[in-house]
Amino acid sequence: MLDIGDGSTDDQRLRSPVVELDAQRLEQALFNLVSNAMKFTARGGLVRLALAVDEVKGTRCAIISVQDSGTGIPANQLEQIFDRNYRYDRPGLEKGIAGSGLGLAICREIVQAHGGTVRAESDGKTGSIFYVSLPCTVNEGR
Repeated sequence: MLDIGDGSTDDQRLRSPVVELDAQRLEQALFNLVSNAMKFTARGGLVRLALAVDEVKGTRCAIISVQDSGTGIPANQLEQIFDRNYRYDRPGLEKGIAGSGLGLAICREIVQAHGGTVRAESDGKTGSIFYVSLPCTVNEGR
């Protein structure tokens, strides 16, 4: 079990989300999302990682979001980017960006193995937001 609190005080941490998971695998999934955000964001851009708790289809979930100010993803590619070996190819995008096209597929597999979901949003021009939703409980005490 991993308490993914947000650095709050001890009193606030008493109500932090608790997700039962394989910490090493979740770290791998989040690393893939953050490294992609950094890879597709120009120097001086923004990459933001956030945590929230919300209801998703009647289940309390920890929602981790990774937002970037990068190149964006066209709407018709938002689902394909999670396919194995799919490489995002956009005219004007630097061709030398390294990657095998496996990172997002692996991320999705890890998140789904934990009973969660991952999805992406983008306007196709100015950045993307990836959301990882994982079923959780809220720690009501020590």
